[in-house]
Amino acid sequence: MGVCSREEIETIYRRNFKLVYQICLVLMKNISDAEDAAQSVFRRVMERNGAFHDPEHERAWLIVTAWNECRDQLKHWWRRCREDSSVLDTLACEDLRPGRENN
Repeated sequence: MGVCSREEIETIYRRNFKLVYQICLVLMKNISDAEDAAQSVFRRVMERNGAFHDPEHERAWLIVTAWNECRDQLKHWWRRCREDSSVLDTLACEDLRPGRENN
């Protein structure tokens, strides 16, 4: 088992991109984040040390890797901070000048 050739990686990408992207989109709920996650999955394919045994092994590996990549990105601290920033957007719309009552 050696590193996959460029042609093998291109074939894997063409055969599986739609599946990987759809998994990432469902989990990330955001197009740009899903694209980033899918790109990370295929970067791992390029870094992978060895070819897949068969198409079922390839597909299973990609599904699990996509799931794990999205899970890792979703639990990352900067993503939680970005999602929590909606509170700041709400506060920016309120009148918070000193001496004013906020109900």
